[in-house]
Parts: sequence; structure tokens; C-alpha cells
Amino acid sequence: MASSLLGRKVLTFVKVFILCLIIIASVVVIFLQKSILPGSSSQRAQVISTELELCDPNNTPNGTPLFVTALSVVSTTQNSVTISWNGDLITNEDGFLVERAPVSSNSFQPVGRTAVDTTSFTDSALIPSTTYTYRVRAFNCVGFSAPLSTINATTLVGTNPPISPTVTIPATPTIIFAKGVSSSEVDIGWRDNSNNEDGFIIERSLDQSLWSEISRTASGQNTFADKNVSPGTDYYYRIRSFNTAGNSVSSTAKRATTKGTVVIDDTPPTVTIVSPARDATITKNSPPFNFQVDATDDKGIAKIDLYINGSPVLSKINENTRVGSYSIPIRLSINGIYKFSASVTDNKGHTTTVDPTITVVDSQIRNGTVYYIFLGTPGYYYDVMRSENLGFNWEKKATIQALPDGSIPYNEPVDNRTNVTFIFKIIPGTAPVAPTITNFSASP
Repeated sequence: MASSLLGRKVLTFVKVFILCLIIIASVVVIFLQKSILPGSSSQRAQVISTELELCDPNNTPNGTPLFVTALSVVSTTQNSVTISWNGDLITNEDGFLVERAPVSSNSFQPVGRTAVDTTSFTDSALIPSTTYTYRVRAFNCVGFSAPLSTINATTLVGTNPPISPTVTIPATPTIIFAKGVSSSEVDIGWRDNSNNEDGFIIERSLDQSLWSEISRTASGQNTFADKNVSPGTDYYYRIRSFNTAGNSVSSTAKRATTKGTVVIDDTPPTVTIVSPARDATITKNSPPFNFQVDATDDKGIAKIDLYINGSPVLSKINENTRVGSYSIPIRLSINGIYKFSASVTDNKGHTTTVDPTITVVDSQIRNGTVYYIFLGTPGYYYDVMRSENLGFNWEKKATIQALPDGSIPYNEPVDNRTNVTFIFKIIPGTAPVAPTITNFSASP
């Protein structure tokens, strides 16, 4: 009788214990689904689409990080709250996500993200005399840790309106991979290390010296496919984030090689002498003109040298530009033939040289008009004299003021007679000294 009664009591206790376990398990499951773990498909989809970063295919972490502990309030002002936490137990995080909700609410929204090993955060532009609830989750590309605890913080009493947040330059993103997936495409992916960027700038280089912007993406995008590439070619990529405050520092570059056979570019630079014109004839003492050279090369210009009759007049190295224009002012005061040479070398060692010639003469007779340029003192006046009988019976032909560069240009129609020599000279008018050139002759 006693043993039967004891058996019934034990059975009743077991039933009650099992029922309690079932109730506790149900409560835990509901709690996890609603607040701790991203259990529902809608929550998981939201996390993946808005929060998780790309994993490096060659270096994927082993699971999500452990939970954050020791969440505490460091300081408060009327418009900000600073919190800190302990992340010592975590070894595989990429950073921490800080979330905020109104007090007594479970409507948490991300308000900031910190880099790996950064265990404090300041939430600004808050309302005075207001209590907020915070939680922190560690994350990597696999997922987020569970938010083990929350903490409340109340901003100080204040009469000032909320402070508008100051826009700061966003943090530098991190390139996770750059991979040539075919002969005509390179795929790259990066980690967004900021929460205030307007987008990302993607730059590419063949040699890590000359960089070109190839695309800009929207905020939140973290992949890009470069389809403007050549087979069998090494490319380097780097990323910068940007907003209205400016651009971040460039990320560390990653190299990618497209598939296929290497295409060797042996094309030398394209060089054009813009001035002077090839085979031109100019008058001695003409006003200075620019010895100008334009050069282009898709591999980049490494060096350019300009010469006149073999003597260097301009030399530049380490230009590292694909398009360049170079010039130097020149004035020629001695008759003769001048060779203008330009030698341009690109970053692959290919060189192009062009060398037109020009002729400098005392005077020119064109269409019955004689042209000559004397040199004098800028601003002073000179009389131009002419004789046609070997220097006798000089006739004054004009009074000319020297130009700011000292040149005294003169031209005069002459008779269309043959075998007649005209002799010209200039004498000072209001000039204090005689000009450099005093006479010349011309025969029509």
C-alpha cells in the first residue's frame, strides 16, 4: 500500500517536471525568435542584405563571433551617449555593430559600427533628457553574435536643440578579394568600414603608379565587376569611400590577373611638335615663341627631353602621366638652320623622337614687301632709314616704338625691280642707346 502510494507520487512529479521543461523550452524558443537570434526567414534575409559583409573565399571564419560582455555607459551629455564593452573573448570579429532603441522597446536600429578591437562608441545628435537602450553585437562575414545584454543611458537635461551631426570623411574600406574570373572580367569585393559614406570610388592601375577611376558605386554596394580588361594582364585595384566631406584614404591595393594569353603592347609614344611648324622660315629676332610638344602613351610617359641643335633645353623625368604637354619659350637672334628635337620615353622603355627644322634669316621679302625685326630698348622710338645706292642718300621711312620685348618690327613694300640692293638701318630717336642691330640689306 505504502509502496503503491510512493509510486504514484513519483509519477506525478515526473509529469509535472516534464511539463515545466516543455513550457520553459517554448518560452526560450519564442524569445530567441523575437529578440536574440535572427531566426525568422524575414529577419535573416534582412541581416544578409543589409549587414553582413562578403567573406574571402580563401579565408572564411569558423562561425560567428562570441557575444559581447560588460556593456557600460562611459559618459553622457545632453546630446550624446558614449558606451563601452568587453570584446576580449572574441577573436574572429571584423567589428562591432551598435544598436539603439527607445527605452522599454525592442525596436533596435543600427546607429554605428566600429572596427575590429574598437570597444567604445559615441552616439550623437540625441535629444536631451531622453533615455535610450543600447546593445552591441560582434560580427564577421558569417554572421552576428547574439546580443547578450542591453543597457540604458539617459542624456542630460538641456535647453538647446539637438546638435546636427558633423559630416566627417568616411573610413577607408578594405578590399577582400580581386579575382580574374575570365579573359574579359575581374570581380572585386570589399568591406564597408564606415556608416556615413555616399558611395565608393574604384580605381585601377597597371603598375601601381598611374591610377584611373573606373567606376563609382552607391552606398552599401560591396562588389564590382570590371569588364573593360584585356586577356592575360595584371591589374591592381584600390577602393575609396566618399561623402560630402571628401574622400577617404585609398585602401591597400589588390592584384588580379585576367585569364588568357598576354597581349604585349609595343606601341611607342605618340609625339607631336605643335610649335614651331616643320620647315618654317622666321625672321631673326622675332618675338619669343613656344617650343611646344604634346605626347600621349597608354602605358604612361616616363621621360621627355627637348633639344635645339643637340643642346638640351628641357628635361623631365618620372612624369607618370598618359597625356602631357611641354613647352619652353624660345627666341632666335642668329641666322641659320635649327633642328628642334623631342624624345619621349614611356614606362615600358619605348621611345619616340621627332626633329623638325626651321630656318632663321635676316630679312624676308614676300609678295614685294620686305620684313625685318631690329632689337632696341622697350618703349623707346627709333627711326628706320633706307638707301638704295650703297649707303648714300639715306631716306627716313618710319619712326617705330620698340615693343615690350625690345623688338622693332618693320615691313615696307619695295619696288619690283631686279638686281637692286636696298640698305636699311635704324637710328635712335628717343632711345638712350643704339639698338643691337643697326642695318641690313635686302634685294627684291
